[in-house]
Amino acid sequence: MKVSIIVPIYNVEDYLSQCLESIAAQTYTNCELILVDDGSTDSSLHIARASKTPWPTQIITQKNQGLSAARNTGIRHATGSHICFVDSDDIIHPRFIELMVKAAQHYPGYIPMVSFSRFTDQPSSQVISEDFHDAPWSLLNTRHAVEALYTTSTLTYFTVAVNKLFPIEMWKTRHFPHGKLHEDVFTALDNLLLAKGVCWIKAPLYHYRSNPESIMTTFSIKHFDAVDAYRNHVHTLVSYKDTDNAYLAALALLKTVLTYGSQIPTHQRLSAHDQQIFSRSLLWGKKAALALNLKKCSLKDGLFIVLFRLSPAFAFRLYRIALLASSKFRG
Repeated sequence: MKVSIIVPIYNVEDYLSQCLESIAAQTYTNCELILVDDGSTDSSLHIARASKTPWPTQIITQKNQGLSAARNTGIRHATGSHICFVDSDDIIHPRFIELMVKAAQHYPGYIPMVSFSRFTDQPSSQVISEDFHDAPWSLLNTRHAVEALYTTSTLTYFTVAVNKLFPIEMWKTRHFPHGKLHEDVFTALDNLLLAKGVCWIKAPLYHYRSNPESIMTTFSIKHFDAVDAYRNHVHTLVSYKDTDNAYLAALALLKTVLTYGSQIPTHQRLSAHDQQIFSRSLLWGKKAALALNLKKCSLKDGLFIVLFRLSPAFAFRLYRIALLASSKFRG
């Protein structure tokens, strides 16, 4: 089984070497490395060209088009039977690919998925050196995997693309949405529906760098792209007559509106373009809130559904307080 490792690159000169070194240290070696430089203006391309790996490497350059376009370019150039994605500021455990390949061989048709850990500077040396030879596996069928896609404690694991191994056929007629933020949300549901389920390797084999200056951790009107993605989820699940998971997707849509609506600075006046995007997201949030059955909700979710129905502005303010309190509690 040949694995194509796709790494989109854009202005990551401070982190790229560490990422590529972790890829070169993989115990599974039937791989090819595809580096897609998305118009970097720093020394990232030079670092990529100077890197050494024990397997064939393609280095592709293109003008800056964003993460989705860079991944799509990598997919088009992949020659492996399977592909995985690694973000260029992250690090992978030496057995990251090996254990996912074993899962794919044991359970054909299932998507292998690993857990991950977050770090800001350096990942735990103990986690990196851990062998994980007896890491537990959990097998979820498609319906349960889709349900987990909307469960708070597992949402990120099941949403992101970087902690999974995909058969290349899954991407022959599909692509990441060009110009969208939260591109993984757009593709996550279809990934699961095209598979028999997920084989979850419960070991932190992918190490995600938390960058406080990232667009993912600061407010941008682009965050409301996720509302469109969850709206697609709802429509898809309704067409599959999966009403239980369609309900969860609608709740995820509302929580997305609440999350990013609550982050809009109170002193900031939105441009006409941004206001149009926000108004559209607000409309879909209202539709979701009206459609959700309070009897199926937790007390907390039910409270915010009612508040959003009555006054979105007040719901945003209260949700902001709840998020801040939760953040301080975790800290």
